Amino acid sequence: MRSEVEVLPSDIGLSEVSERLLGVLSPDQPGLPRDFETLKAVVATAVKGLLHGSLAQLTQVLYRLDVSETTVAQIFEEATVESLHHDLADLMIEREIVRIRQLRAFEVY
Repeated sequence: MRSEVEVLPSDIGLSEVSERLLGVLSPDQPGLPRDFETLKAVVATAVKGLLHGSLAQLTQVLYRLDVSETTVAQIFEEATVESLHHDLADLMIEREIVRIRQLRAFEVY
């Protein structure tokens, strides 16, 4: 189950997605990625580390990012061992893009 997000939508800034996502997932990450592919790779690497190290911490991260439990369960069922961390990373990025759009829709000027 791979993501539909292959490129960052034009209405969303890379730093908007990177700051919160990496702040929750990898607070020790030095600097922000310069492009979307690097962001995806950094998030996938962090997720892979959590999958092999602390599933409880990964669960907390998914909860903080408000990722759908149903979708996470579906990914765990359908993904291969090789793609699991990429699929979860894509899901986290997709959720952050949705969150940013929702916040913008309800901004009060």
